[in-house]
Amino acid sequence: MAEKKPNTSLQNALRGRAVGEGRSKLQSDIKELLNTLEGVERLEAVIERVQRYSVEASGESADSDFQLMGPTLSDAFKKIIRQELAPYVSSFISDEHRELVVRAHARGLSTADAARTLILEDRTMSRLAQEDAVGVADVRTILIHRLSYLKPGTARWPEAKYGSVWRQAREEYRQQVRDIPFTSKAEQIALLAKNAERINRALDNEEHTVKDFQLLTNSLTKTLESLHKLSAVEEHTHTSLSPPQLVGVLERLTVALKAPGQLELSGETQELVAVLEGLTLALKAPRVEGTGNGTKALPPGSDADGDNAE
Repeated sequence: MAEKKPNTSLQNALRGRAVGEGRSKLQSDIKELLNTLEGVERLEAVIERVQRYSVEASGESADSDFQLMGPTLSDAFKKIIRQELAPYVSSFISDEHRELVVRAHARGLSTADAARTLILEDRTMSRLAQEDAVGVADVRTILIHRLSYLKPGTARWPEAKYGSVWRQAREEYRQQVRDIPFTSKAEQIALLAKNAERINRALDNEEHTVKDFQLLTNSLTKTLESLHKLSAVEEHTHTSLSPPQLVGVLERLTVALKAPGQLELSGETQELVAVLEGLTLALKAPRVEGTGNGTKALPPGSDADGDNAE
């Protein structure tokens, strides 16, 4: 008589029911651990509980050490652990973590950079990123998803809570950038001028080979080109209009505003035109210099001070 095989369908059904009941118990236990424990004890207790569930869900003894099992079983446990533990990573994100991300964003760093810093330097996130917990890749993805809103301009940006932190960190970053040597135009121009002078002195050495002269000449040419470009930018930045030029600009602006077809802005355009006309006339009118015997008119833009007097 043939041996009767066990009913595998019934076994799988019973096992699935046990797993389902075990998962409900897992969620209940984790909720209690999160509410009653704190700090490192809270974190380790949740990880240990999920690890124990992964062993039970795989049909092994709860007393088994999954780290000592074969690679196939170990990988299966890790998959279950990451699946069950990942939703609880947000429960371990603190206000200190969020503030660190705000400061990172203020310094121009990405959320991915901030997440990497947390995993490397923060004890909680570093523990969750280990292989017997959630793993580096999954923790990093969760942190990016959960913390990317912590910068101005996002829909959920909490200005009331972190606005002052952002502004302080931003100002500190700007100050640090300003203090970096050779970032200002004046410093760059001075450095290039010094370098050009040094190259020019080196060219006076008659012991150089032809190749040396070519290299030095090429370096001097490029240095002078860079110096010229920076100087041109500096001059353009500090250019100001002379009085006659300013009068011309105001006249053209006044004419443009009075031209037909201009939009009416509730009388504001007419008021602006009147102000511009008055300012133009004031700049064009001759100035009067008082003397002991009378007065004399000075042309617009002339120097009435005594800087040029003998």
